[in-house]
Amino acid sequence: MKRLDRFGGWRQLLLRSMGWVHCGMIVALYYGSILQVIEGDSVLPQAVWRGMLVMVPLAAADFAGELCRKLWQFALVSLAACGLAWALLGYPLAATPVAVVCFFRGKNRLSEEPVESLLDRPHVSFVLAAVVPFFYSALGGGPLLQKISLVWAACYLLLCCARSGLENIERYLSLNRDVAGVPVKRIVRTSGLAVLGMLLLAGVLLLPSLMGESRYFRIDPQTKKVQVQATTESVVMEAPDLPEELRELVGESSGFQIPPIISWLFMAVVGVVVAIGIFYGVYLILRNFRGTFVDHRDVVQYLRGPEDQEERSSDKKRKRPSFWDRSPNAQVRRRYRRAVERMAKEAPPVWAAPEEIEAKVGLQNAELHGLYEKARYSREGCSAQEIRELKG
Repeated sequence: MKRLDRFGGWRQLLLRSMGWVHCGMIVALYYGSILQVIEGDSVLPQAVWRGMLVMVPLAAADFAGELCRKLWQFALVSLAACGLAWALLGYPLAATPVAVVCFFRGKNRLSEEPVESLLDRPHVSFVLAAVVPFFYSALGGGPLLQKISLVWAACYLLLCCARSGLENIERYLSLNRDVAGVPVKRIVRTSGLAVLGMLLLAGVLLLPSLMGESRYFRIDPQTKKVQVQATTESVVMEAPDLPEELRELVGESSGFQIPPIISWLFMAVVGVVVAIGIFYGVYLILRNFRGTFVDHRDVVQYLRGPEDQEERSSDKKRKRPSFWDRSPNAQVRRRYRRAVERMAKEAPPVWAAPEEIEAKVGLQNAELHGLYEKARYSREGCSAQEIRELKG
C-alpha cells in the first residue's frame, strides 16, 4: 500500500488506468479497422483485442513520467515503449500513438505544472471515433466491422460513466479531507458499489442486444440504395404506391433511391461538422497558449477576476448615449457635453472626473453638475421634471 500511496492511492491509480484504456480503445479500433481493410474480415475481432495490448507501453510511459528523474531517462523509456508497441502489434506504425503520448508526457514534465490532457481521461466526444469505421462498413466494409464499432461505442460510453462516477467520489472525499469523522471506507464502498451496479445494468441492457443483432446498415454508393441487410437476405426500402401522375413524374423504380443531391448534401454537412471541430480544437489550443506560458520554469497565466469585470463595466458607463436615445439621462449628458465643449479649448481627458473638467474649463453650474452626476452614476437617473426645471 505504501507503493500505491506514491501514485496517490488505488483510486488515483484506477483513474489513471482508465486513461490507458481510453487511449488503448481508440488505437485498437483503428488498428482492427486498418487490418480489416488490408486482410478482410478474417482478422476480426482478434485484431481489435490485439490492439488493446498498446495499453502496456502507454502505462510504461505514464509510470516513467513519475519515476524517471532525468529527461534522458524518460527519453530512453519512451523509445523502449515505442519499440514494445511495435513488437506487440507487429507493425512499426503502431509506435506512432505511443510516441505522441510520450511527447505530451515529456512536455508536461518540462512545464513542472501537472496538466490533465485529453490523453489522460475518456471524454464523451471521443465516441465519434466510431463514426468512420461505421460508415466504412456501411459502404461495403462488412457487417462484422459495423457491429464491432457499435459495441466499441457502447463500451466507451460505459468507460466514461465509470470515470465520471469514480471522479465524483474522489472529488467528494478530497473536499471533506479535513473534516473529522468522515467514513471514507463506507463512502467508497457504498458509492463504488452503486456505480458498479449501474454500469453492470447498462452493460447487460446494451451489449447483448448489439452483439446479437444480425442486421446491419448498408449504403450502396452506385445505386444510391439504403438497405437494412441481414446475413441471408436483404431488406430494401421499397417506395410506396404513388398516384399515376406522380409515377409519371418520378418514373418507375424497383426501390427507394436516394437522389445524388442528398448524398452530396450529407457529405457537405459531415465535412462542415469536421471542419468546425478542427477549427474549434485549434482555437482552444491557441487560446491556451495565449493565456499560459512557461517563463524560466515558472508557469505564467493571465487570469480574470472581479477587477476586470469592474473595468469593463466602467468602460460601458463612459460610452456616449446614442443619437436616438431621448431619455432624460441622455439629454442631461448631451447638455453637459455641449456646455463643456463651448468653454473648453481642447477635449478633456477621458479619465478626468466632472470636478476636474469643470475646474479646467471654468464651468460653474452647480445644478447641471448635480444632474450630470445623477444621470451618469446613479441607478435612479434623472426624471423628466428635472429636465424641464433645468431648461427653465
